[in-house]
Parts: sequence; structure tokens; C-alpha cells
Amino acid sequence: FRRVLFRSLLRRFLQTLVQVCQADAGQLYLLNDERSVWTLEASATAGGLRNERQRVPADSGRMRQLEKPRQIDAGNGNGYCVLDERWRKRYASCWSIPLAANGHTQGVMQFAFARPYEWLPREQDLLAAAAERCLMAAEKARLMEDLAAREEQVRQLAEHMLHVEEIERRRISREL
Repeated sequence: FRRVLFRSLLRRFLQTLVQVCQADAGQLYLLNDERSVWTLEASATAGGLRNERQRVPADSGRMRQLEKPRQIDAGNGNGYCVLDERWRKRYASCWSIPLAANGHTQGVMQFAFARPYEWLPREQDLLAAAAERCLMAAEKARLMEDLAAREEQVRQLAEHMLHVEEIERRRISREL
């Protein structure tokens, strides 16, 4: 349930940023725990939200390219940094903003534009702050999931302890 709620939050967050940046589309990818696959967690277009799942292998070359904010133009040959292959043919330019914590990239947000669109320093600052908040929300959701799992373990352990205690009481009462 929490994972569904988290994805819904990411989609709304991304949809808002797509509108603010006047982008035609936006996608948010997170790296898996092994840092081997980019998983599409949220996708939005200027017309609304989209539900789709996509996984892209995370090779070291692409990883290095996505560690810094960058503008990617279809004509300059660095379209390799665009994680959705369909975007490479469909859009003229793309902005890529890393989601980084402790010096490690955890994910990336990418925004696509039908026409070449230079981003302003103010937009870069806004998206960097948004990326930081998004990563904090993702970490909070992960911590909440971990806490819920630990609480369930404690509950199961308590039930087991009660069961063992009851068995021991019965054994003692039979012996008496």
C-alpha cells in the first residue's frame, strides 16, 4: 500500500514539475539497490499522468553522464543519456537532473521538449532543489517501509513468545 502511495506522490510531483518547466513530458527513474537498473517510477506528459513500467540497464558510461545536470539536444550526439529510447526520436531536447545523496546518484529526472529549449540558471536551481526534496521523500518512504516491516517482525515475535509461554504453562501444569 505504501509503495503505491509513494508512486502516486512521485507522479503528482513530476506532473507539477512538467507544468512548471513547460515541458512536453517528464520521467523519474530510481536506481535499484544493486545500482544495475534504472526503474521508471513516475511518468507525466503535459496532458496528464501516465502509468507505465520501464527498466533500463545502468551501465557505467551512462551513469557518469547522468551524475550532473545537463541539457541534451537530439542533434549533438549525446542522446545516449536519455533513458527512454522513444524520446530520442520524438523530442528535440531534454533536461536531465540527477537525484543524488552522499555523492552517489540514486535516480534521475528527465524532462523532454518538442523544440530546442535552453534552460535558465533559475530553472536549474529550481529543479536541483526539487530533486533534493524528491530524494528526501523517497528516503522517507523507504524508512517508513523498513519501520513497518520491523514492527511486523516485532508483532510476530511477540505472538510467538506468547505461544511458547502458553505451551510452557501447560507443560508445568501437567507436571504439577
